[in-house]
Amino acid sequence: MICQYKYKDGILFITFPETLSDNDFRLVNEEFENIEKEYSVVPNFIVSLNNVKTFNGDYHSVQKLATQRAEITFPNKILEAILVTNDFQMGFARMYQIVNNNPQLTVEIFKDEAKAIEWIKSNDTCLTSGSSSAGLHK
Repeated sequence: MICQYKYKDGILFITFPETLSDNDFRLVNEEFENIEKEYSVVPNFIVSLNNVKTFNGDYHSVQKLATQRAEITFPNKILEAILVTNDFQMGFARMYQIVNNNPQLTVEIFKDEAKAIEWIKSNDTCLTSGSSSAGLHK
């Protein structure tokens, strides 16, 4: 597996590795789908890009992942919090957030894991909005 996965307190934590190739990035969607199939109700998730230091890909890799995610019909609405620590990670997170057009998937970006968890916990009972591009939560 490319990413590490941990389910805790109703949230699926996904941690990306330090280095991603273009091919790795393409396979991430398959990993996500396989993990999500394990749940009758797909949990909200926190995706940590905090470890990512090198990405050997481009905008098209991010766009393809967002397009693949947009084609999925989930059994429920999902909140996705993306954790970043620097501008490099923020660039990829914002690209993904902007091109995400799955109405069942709301994406927000955070620099603080506790705030990401708080956002998910405060919104997971009222999932009525679609994709968001509101920006960064510090």
